[in-house]
Amino acid sequence: MSSLRNDVRHGLGIARIELRRSLRKSFGTRKRQLTVLGVVALFTPLLIFWYRIAYSAGQQAAAQGTLPLDVLGIQVSLLVVVFIVMGALRVVQQGRPEGDALLLTATSPRAVLIGVTVHSTIQLVGFVMFPTLLFAGGFAFGSGMFSILPTAVLAVVPLFTAITVLGTIVGQLVVLGLLRSQTLRTVSQAFGLVLLLVLMALSYAAMAPVTGAAEPLAALSGLALPAIEYLTLAFFGTPLGPELDAGAIVVGAIVVASIPVLFAVANQLAPLLWFADATPTGLMQRDATTATGATPSLETTEQTGRSFPPRTQSRTLSVALGLWIRWMRIPTRFSPLFPLVIVIVTALFGAVSDPESLPVVVGGVLVFAGVYISGAIFGLNPMGEAGEMRTLEYLSATRLRTLLLGHLTAGLLAGIPIAVVGATVFAMSLGVSIPTAAILVTLAIVLAVASAGVGVGIGSVLPSRDSQRTYQGYEVATPSQWALVGYMFAVMLLVVIGAGGGVFALLPGSGSESLLRLLAPGVAGGVLAAVGYAGYRTAAGPFSEPPYPRTSSESQDAEV
Repeated sequence: MSSLRNDVRHGLGIARIELRRSLRKSFGTRKRQLTVLGVVALFTPLLIFWYRIAYSAGQQAAAQGTLPLDVLGIQVSLLVVVFIVMGALRVVQQGRPEGDALLLTATSPRAVLIGVTVHSTIQLVGFVMFPTLLFAGGFAFGSGMFSILPTAVLAVVPLFTAITVLGTIVGQLVVLGLLRSQTLRTVSQAFGLVLLLVLMALSYAAMAPVTGAAEPLAALSGLALPAIEYLTLAFFGTPLGPELDAGAIVVGAIVVASIPVLFAVANQLAPLLWFADATPTGLMQRDATTATGATPSLETTEQTGRSFPPRTQSRTLSVALGLWIRWMRIPTRFSPLFPLVIVIVTALFGAVSDPESLPVVVGGVLVFAGVYISGAIFGLNPMGEAGEMRTLEYLSATRLRTLLLGHLTAGLLAGIPIAVVGATVFAMSLGVSIPTAAILVTLAIVLAVASAGVGVGIGSVLPSRDSQRTYQGYEVATPSQWALVGYMFAVMLLVVIGAGGGVFALLPGSGSESLLRLLAPGVAGGVLAAVGYAGYRTAAGPFSEPPYPRTSSESQDAEV
């Protein structure tokens, strides 16, 4: 008992320190504080919109005297899956806790696990509590039943505590499987991106019932029965909630009782993960090198004869293929696709109710996806992502313009084919002539090129060098929020320009109107090309600057 008390005390101390570090990392500098304020200001209208939806739902539920718990049950079930996967990804990315060499020798693994779990739970509950208060508060004010607010808060804490521990177990099992299976390591390189996209789509699907698009999710109502029973506890004591039955009590008891049980399982798996032997795969942090920093042997470094990046006739294409290989290894680098997934899922959910418009919507969505991808993945942080290798890039024999064109080409390798397919589907669904379809396809290609140029321009002007340790020990610097928001607005503006040219191309007529059908798309294409080239020229300036500060002698030589 004394040992458990000491572990709890040490674990709470670790959690307190980790929480301080997290807060300092988020708000420690003026730049980060301004970034948080900018994000809050940007998303405040969206929060007000969600609050009004919850308020209207409360008024409607009060007027009808019933509450659609089946819809909320689907939403809660999807959110549970989302946060379990997110918790597992956190464990997979982190591997061992930071400072493990000191922590695991200063206290017991159980104390470290308590600290990490408490810290993760506080982060998750804090993250979930704000939208819970927003929705529950709006619903309570709309229905006039203010008891919903405290019961909803009390229901969130045990549920997401259990989710945190369960996500930890899933992550531990995944990492242990990767350490022991070459097949799983090979599959994980391609599965990571798919998992990230599915997680993003699932996150939005969890919010679909709130927006009234619950019909496509009706098939999940049977799987949501446990969540529906648990929601009965959240609405206990209100006229809207059903009577408390044995099923709700059993589900609530299972959720609360699962927390110590799941923690006991995680406590057994943690030593297997944290004290795993170093492996040649480099899966765990600090496994690739020894404690003395010795260079790997020649036998290890010459396991394969493949060159990196892959050699091709075009040096630019080689750089682009190398970027794709690096990005596929770490799915976190595809995080700029998150807004795109929201747009795609929103459009598809809206088109499901009207099957006749589905081909047109699919074509338009593919065009937008190709345009967005062209500059988002590889262009929004080309210098910050390079990190310490930026100096090597600057000093290498490869021209800096080639590296910049490599980032452009890498995005266009995926963006142009997707945009062309989308424009073709869009033209075929409208039944236009072949010349008109060719104009639309050409506009889609020019749009993708312009978006790639704008992306590298914004990413070079607003670089982000705040790297984070992720899966397999890599340090990844994701694009800054300002660059991502600016790029989203820029893409929307480019799409509006391209859509204007496409509308004129679709106009019927002959004579002078036929000339307008050709002239307007040409002008739109010229404007798009000019904007893309301007973005490229903007990026060329920061790319040509040295990554290290100049000395006084170098500055004098430059002036002479």
